[in-house]
Amino acid sequence: MDSMRHDLLDALALCNALAAAAEPTAGQACTATVSTARYKCMQCGVAPATDIKMRYCGRCKMTKYCSRECALADWPKHKLMCEIKRVDRNEALATHEAQGGRKNDMNQRLRDEFDWFRNVPGLTSETELLAWKHRSKTPLMHVTTSKSDVDGSAIQIQMIPRSQWESNFSDNKRKALCEIFDDSSFCVDTQYVCAFAINREGQQDPFTNVVSMTLRDQLSVVRGIEIVEALSAATSATDLADAFVWFKNTMQSQSHSARILAHINMRALFLHGGTALEGSIPAPTRAINNEVAIMMMHSCLQLEFSIRLTGLCGAAHLNGREGVISEIDKTTLKRWKVRLNDGTYVSVRPHNFVHICRGDYKRISPSDYKRMAGQ
Repeated sequence: MDSMRHDLLDALALCNALAAAAEPTAGQACTATVSTARYKCMQCGVAPATDIKMRYCGRCKMTKYCSRECALADWPKHKLMCEIKRVDRNEALATHEAQGGRKNDMNQRLRDEFDWFRNVPGLTSETELLAWKHRSKTPLMHVTTSKSDVDGSAIQIQMIPRSQWESNFSDNKRKALCEIFDDSSFCVDTQYVCAFAINREGQQDPFTNVVSMTLRDQLSVVRGIEIVEALSAATSATDLADAFVWFKNTMQSQSHSARILAHINMRALFLHGGTALEGSIPAPTRAINNEVAIMMMHSCLQLEFSIRLTGLCGAAHLNGREGVISEIDKTTLKRWKVRLNDGTYVSVRPHNFVHICRGDYKRISPSDYKRMAGQ
């Protein structure tokens, strides 16, 4: 029995280490194309090798190319927007210098800001789901925070449909966005547009850091949510098999997916009395389905898993209360810590809660993420 407990703790440590390793790129465990989105050449759409520097247009100093040949090939199209972008950059540069920045540092500051947003756990998943949900409105996803925000807890996401940004934005901003959205290669089912800004001294920066993003391979976030909701609604072996396939397709390496799947099987066999089916997929139960859904949400998508307590006997007064899953209760292993809406914590077994969707899915809180990652 004692050795079993050590095995479980080791498996839990592997799972936590995987979650911690995911932090730098919105999930090493997940295949994300967002990390190279801003480095793609405007003409050929290819991200250059890491040792090759991008070339900026000499006039607007905003549009990037991988080579002189691509810049020349794109000029007939780019010249229609070059002056608009140059004016936009000059406005942003004036704001940057008024805030004490050096002229030569502005592009680097924009890159650093983009990287900071990209590294916030769950932010990419949250924006992708919103963009997908409202894709028929060709929205601009406006992501902002304050200069004092150190962990992403103050980030606000605003979905601005085309009807609003076309009518309310200045000509320069509107034309710049139209260049992205109206490009023949832009597809609302695979791409979306984000504007990132860090507000300083009560003033919001101009929309200079506007990036065309690519939804992750195989729409992994959208498909993941579909599987999570199916797992939570029933105890079907098909849903559990879909989850295992999703892990294998979404994780960056086979070793990462193997560790997660081994962790799931170990908990099913030793904690929930389950038995493995062919292909190492455990028999579906309310407990194991909930746990698999949580691991998808926390370890890969880095989104909150909202629940409602049910079936409690010793603490029946808590039935019906709602909250979010925080982490595995490391003192018992069989239970999960739940942070209720009033801020209190309870420890419950995984068959004593049901997943609920409370509006749009939200990124996991920084404090819960640190606990989940074993920090």
